[in-house]
Amino acid sequence: MKTTLLASATTLILLAATHASIDWDGDTSQTSEGYDTWAIANAFFTGTPPTIDGVVSSGEWDAAPRNELEFTTHSSMDPEGLAAAFRVMWDEDHIYILIEGTDGVGIASAGHKFELYISTAYTRKFGQWMLPGYEENDYQITATINPLDTFYELGLYSEQTPLQSFLRANTVAGDHYVSEVKIAWSDLGGLPAGRGLVNSDYIGFDVHVQRGTENNNRAKLAWAAPVDVAWASTEDWGTLRLLAADDPGPGPVESLWIDVEENDLGFKETGIGWIMDSHYPHVFALSFGGWLTIEHGVSALDGIHAYDHTLGAWIWASEDSAGWFFNLSDPASGSGGWHRN
Repeated sequence: MKTTLLASATTLILLAATHASIDWDGDTSQTSEGYDTWAIANAFFTGTPPTIDGVVSSGEWDAAPRNELEFTTHSSMDPEGLAAAFRVMWDEDHIYILIEGTDGVGIASAGHKFELYISTAYTRKFGQWMLPGYEENDYQITATINPLDTFYELGLYSEQTPLQSFLRANTVAGDHYVSEVKIAWSDLGGLPAGRGLVNSDYIGFDVHVQRGTENNNRAKLAWAAPVDVAWASTEDWGTLRLLAADDPGPGPVESLWIDVEENDLGFKETGIGWIMDSHYPHVFALSFGGWLTIEHGVSALDGIHAYDHTLGAWIWASEDSAGWFFNLSDPASGSGGWHRN
């Protein structure tokens, strides 16, 4: 579905929700073009831009939902005490991002940084090493916390065009830091609604934070996915919804097993085995030996569509399948596509 290019930026904001190609009131697991949305965060439209000074002033960010970075993607250094969250707002000219982090060991040690992943075209491409998935206007932006600075670097596969408007301010106090970022849409290719893109009110987005400097000596947290491939591939990024000025946003996505009681270890006994659904729609399943990402809006009784991160494939299962699942990505595998976990 294409969005008609309108001259008025205000009109674009008010009409954005009517041109979405994600069913915000139903299944939000994929776009109408078949791209996975993964995690979804809401960016509220603001008529009062935040002051980029590294200080969260009273009322300045209150309207923006807080999004925790819940996945540990590197733990060669003990991640204990490391935590972070982000908030996002936007207007016709800029995107505004707040990152707040804490580290129980303090911020004095080297290697604290955060990474922003932004794709205004909502690119979803697999790529690693010599097969980069990045395209024009796909950015990986890395900024250090210690040593404290206000600069940035662009990733290996990132769009390399400088972000002339990039503005950042930071404060560090004890084990806590605050970083506020402001980037003009014009540096990111422009707002999707003004470019004839199907994703008129959402973009590709992710945030990571890290302590440490080397692959074998670091701890890293991510928002959208439990694997660290965003630096080379855009397909596992999350989705940032640009809410219109009068849009309150969708309600929370609840787990299919929200009413199932946990055991002492935090696991729930379900038809697909023992699971931990505290990060739903990302579910840790003991019988599968890793993470599943459950497709939103799917009834557990009718069957569960999920991405198995250990198998690297889409699967189908159900509550009464006695541990059997079907490999949707490779129907020739197993016994006619069927496997038992």
